[in-house]
Amino acid sequence: MILLVFGVRMQQTDDPDRMCLNKSTFLQAFPRWPTLWRQVITKALIGCFVLVFAALSCLASSAVDDYLFEREPKRIAIVIGNESYTNLQSIPSARNDAEQIAERLRGLCFDVEDCYMNVRTLQQFEYEILPKFGQKINEGDFVVFYFSGHGFSHGPHSFLAPVEIPLSIEEKDVTRQAISVEAFEDYIAGRLPGLILFLIDACRTIPGFIVRSASGQNVVGKSYSLPTRYDSGVNTMIAYATRPGYISWGSAEPGHLSVFTRALVDHIGAEGKVFGTCFDDVAADVKVWTDSQQAPGLYDWSETDPYLRPNTQNLSDLKEYWTSVLETGNYQRIKVFSLRYSVSRQAAAVRKWLNDHREETRASNFTLASPEAIDRAWRPGGGSRVGIRRLSLPLAFNRSIEESQQKALREFSDAEIGLVPSGMTRERIAALRTGQKYVAENLAPELKNRPLYPDSLAFSLACIDAHGSVVAIDDFLGRTMPLRSAEVVQRVPFGTQLNLEGVTIKGDNTLWLKASISNQPDPLYIPIEPGTTPLPLELGHSVREVVLPPRANSIPELVDPAPLVQALRELKGQGWKITWVSLATAPAEEEREEQGRAARVANAERILKAFGIDGRRITSVAGRTDVAGDGVRVRLFGTLTEQ
Repeated sequence: MILLVFGVRMQQTDDPDRMCLNKSTFLQAFPRWPTLWRQVITKALIGCFVLVFAALSCLASSAVDDYLFEREPKRIAIVIGNESYTNLQSIPSARNDAEQIAERLRGLCFDVEDCYMNVRTLQQFEYEILPKFGQKINEGDFVVFYFSGHGFSHGPHSFLAPVEIPLSIEEKDVTRQAISVEAFEDYIAGRLPGLILFLIDACRTIPGFIVRSASGQNVVGKSYSLPTRYDSGVNTMIAYATRPGYISWGSAEPGHLSVFTRALVDHIGAEGKVFGTCFDDVAADVKVWTDSQQAPGLYDWSETDPYLRPNTQNLSDLKEYWTSVLETGNYQRIKVFSLRYSVSRQAAAVRKWLNDHREETRASNFTLASPEAIDRAWRPGGGSRVGIRRLSLPLAFNRSIEESQQKALREFSDAEIGLVPSGMTRERIAALRTGQKYVAENLAPELKNRPLYPDSLAFSLACIDAHGSVVAIDDFLGRTMPLRSAEVVQRVPFGTQLNLEGVTIKGDNTLWLKASISNQPDPLYIPIEPGTTPLPLELGHSVREVVLPPRANSIPELVDPAPLVQALRELKGQGWKITWVSLATAPAEEEREEQGRAARVANAERILKAFGIDGRRITSVAGRTDVAGDGVRVRLFGTLTEQ
């Protein structure tokens, strides 16, 4: 079999219907062979192309399917109950605390083989217990550490007391005789678990226990010095039975549970609740039972809040969220999922995707018209249609942009951002002379005589500068200086995300972009050849606007689909064909809030695609000042089809 491979360069377009192959193009490529042979070969080649495109479609689908598997992360726990202290008051309930918690954790599918009673010394913990437990931990595991016994705070750190700890120790010996919660955290974090959850049922002070300074005085270190700690990046939650400096109530009667552990046993197995909500119930019970003398606290250095006992709806919601962000191919959104749900059934698939897509320099998708302009093209009540200008440069925009990060976008007028009357010709667009302000402020006087407007270069330069980042839709060579003779330092392939730092037009009329690429230390210069003024993108009529609120009784990353589903069904019944969709969210004050809204946008995109809307016709803008609340605003553009 002979395989003939033709390199075909397809014109980039926002219109999927124009991305096709012309049969006459193939015929022109052949000599004038006898008609029969030409027909046979032509049909064979067309068949080959059909098979190739079908194979590519399957590969694209397979690329997503490769990351849709589910795997329950391993759950492992270590449980310690210290009841019989040599020099401190005994805690008869500690043994029963440990046994009851171990039983509860096993019921939640944790491996609790390591249940230790009366750990004698720090050395026993470090050299016998810790290595054995550490060997079980692998990347992505859900790790729980429970302790019932005496504990104390010293400086900014918390310590757990082995049963043979002296009644009085010198300050320099604290880390040699007591178990440091922070040191244990660092050790476990080195194994890269998905989450470390500490459940510490211990006092934060010990009556009669003394930490002596060098002068022999009992001290409470205000700035107690331990080796510098660095954030491991591993999700960590520490649930303390009481505040620093306060005691935790145990029970003097064997067989009974301490107050804190009794509340834990009652609540941590609640179905369908995240741990944070369970802990709120624990804290409320403890305060009531102790008349507010004991107040548990949760210290959260994580982005996640795990389900210890997820229900069917929880699992379904997480699967939907993962599918939504996976389909975007957006590295940042997928990275956020990895932090938010680090011990979910999707966590292993997320890690695989991140390992397979280490480069953040490639844009997952792009458009030749600004998403900002598309959102502004909305005309309430079906007003006059508008077109959107496209760039005359081999550059494009991300389909999802953040207006809040680009002040210049908000200051741009509709004309500057690219809005023009529907049906406008190339000649009329060139006559607009859009971009004059940018040219006047940024180009040297001797270069302003260049014909910047007939090819829309002035508009394109002003627009890409306001957006701050663009996508290369051609292959470029990045050089050390804006000179053709300068050294090539980077090959910039099609689809590369570029962060703009400036524009230069040299005396020979050569246009250069000064740009940087994520994870690349040095900027580079890229030569750009302008093209002719393109025709505007025609969006159609402004058909319907709906707002999708966050989904009730679900994870915060999903929207309520009902308003959108109802709108799409009504429009279809009325004969409307959706030609474009613009999604928008309100400005966010905090990063967590911004991440949640970005996730809801991804979920809205997935709902739209499920209704047959082409993903290439969906754009989004974050941080729009005309949007309020946590929902996603959906603007549907369309045209009427023949009934």
